[in-house]
Amino acid sequence: MGRLFEKSSIYVKIEPERLMKIETGESVILVLHTPREKLLGILSEIGSAGIFVRAIDLGYFDDWCSSIAKNEPYLRMSDYFFRCGALRD
Repeated sequence: MGRLFEKSSIYVKIEPERLMKIETGESVILVLHTPREKLLGILSEIGSAGIFVRAIDLGYFDDWCSSIAKNEPYLRMSDYFFRCGALRD
């Protein structure tokens, strides 16, 4: 039995198994405890060992968007790996 969610005055039925599933290619925000970092990125791979994500520091996001919009040089996203033991839900 699915749950109904309102989306712009249209009700969408979502099956329970799809409610909290994060899949590769989705945007993610990572908040790390030690070292203290906040990253915005795209999930590349998720597995039992950990996750791979291509991301930028969240503090750089506004400058990054501005540089892209103005066709100026900008830092590319970096590849990160976080082992499962370091992750919390």
